[in-house]
Amino acid sequence: MACVAGPISTPAYLATNPKHGGIGPQVMTPEQVAHGALETLGTRALYIPGRRTRFSYFLMTRVLSRKRTARIFNNSIRKMFPDI
Repeated sequence: MACVAGPISTPAYLATNPKHGGIGPQVMTPEQVAHGALETLGTRALYIPGRRTRFSYFLMTRVLSRKRTARIFNNSIRKMFPDI
């Protein structure tokens, strides 16, 4: 099974001090992700925790072009980590 999680509130992620503008990502705890993944284990090949993450995954893989998806991700990362 693959677990496609969005941002997870780990010490490493929080240490980067990401800046979220407008509608920020749904940051989940490691426990939430692990619990959901373990419940899904053996029932599906893909687990995407969080409604917002599932909706984004649907848009990025079924509605938008790959070029548009890449542009959105690149812009989001630049906004989150402007010092990099």
